[in-house]
Amino acid sequence: MLGRRVDLRAEINVVFVDPSLAYEFFIDGDWKEGFWTFEDLDELAEHLAYAFHMTSGEYKEIDGEHQHIRDLEGFPYFVRHKGYFIGDSKVTGPIVISYEQELESDGCAYEMKLSEVETHHPDRVKQ
Repeated sequence: MLGRRVDLRAEINVVFVDPSLAYEFFIDGDWKEGFWTFEDLDELAEHLAYAFHMTSGEYKEIDGEHQHIRDLEGFPYFVRHKGYFIGDSKVTGPIVISYEQELESDGCAYEMKLSEVETHHPDRVKQ
């Protein structure tokens, strides 16, 4: 039986404003003992992009203001500002995360690829 596979891809930008601080904290520092071990900032950026995409935004009161944030475990709050989410910490330096393009209400542009795949269906599905 032939099925269809849809590949959804999102492009997410991760910018370490002070790469040396981020490297010192996440790669060389004690942070990895409580969370994950990364070889370099590229691997860290991949993890941050994935966690960012999988984490829903929410509103929290910060310094007396309701702000749209994303709370990624082990990282500073990422606060929305003009389409970007900025995690600001003195020990990591600012980290800016954004979708490359905003589309629809979920804030993400997807490239869709369709391909045929051979599938094995459960016996209860009629051919």
